[in-house]
Amino acid sequence: MANHEYPQLLKNYLLFCECKRKHQDTGKLSLDTQFIFPTTLLPLLIHMRKAHATLHTPNSNLAGYINYMIENTDKPVLGKPYLPLVRLPHDIKLVDNTLQPLYHLLDN
Repeated sequence: MANHEYPQLLKNYLLFCECKRKHQDTGKLSLDTQFIFPTTLLPLLIHMRKAHATLHTPNSNLAGYINYMIENTDKPVLGKPYLPLVRLPHDIKLVDNTLQPLYHLLDN
């Protein structure tokens, strides 16, 4: 994927990278945004699960959406999500071939 072809995708993924770096440096995972794109959301959810981290955000809709994705709960999601709610499996062995590269990418 070339930078010049997909600049928004790269920008959104770099937002995840910045959040992860700050989390490693400070011990606090925080995100101050009104909307989160899939290229930020998916790696962020995987990082949160692996690091057993809680996301701190002033956006209650975003916090509710992410908590729903992370926790095994039947609580309703705050706000209206733009993406379908699909839980990621806890065990990498249960991941299909589509998501497997994402898990391996984040293992590095």
